[in-house]
Amino acid sequence: MNISDMITISAWDWLIIKLDISALKRSGGYFHVNYTYYSDEEIKIECKISNNHGISLIKEEGDIKLQGEYFFTWADIEKQAISDVLKEINPEKPMIDIDKNVSFLIMDNEGMSAFAICEIHNGSIVWFDKSNQWVPSE
Repeated sequence: MNISDMITISAWDWLIIKLDISALKRSGGYFHVNYTYYSDEEIKIECKISNNHGISLIKEEGDIKLQGEYFFTWADIEKQAISDVLKEINPEKPMIDIDKNVSFLIMDNEGMSAFAICEIHNGSIVWFDKSNQWVPSE
């Protein structure tokens, strides 16, 4: 390989590649993670988390506080995965603030379609109803 055959990518592009690979490695039949990236004026990453089996079990409980605890745990797991990738890219200074720049959408997958149950961002949770409309948090 010649030096002229090499390509240069930005840290942002490298972050996208690393996060997508990380999500693919951790996704399976019942648990799936997908990232969407925005970098127009301010960097924003949307992390969609879907766990079909777990969500159906949680729904049976019907306790919104218990559901929130599960969903915060899932978001915390993804925060750690993002943090690990950021440390690989630059151990000295992370390029984004995960709490500020990353939101987590907890999705329910009903086979051919999916809808957002809630969004976790900056330590708070906002609940949706089945038509993806905002509903007040308890």
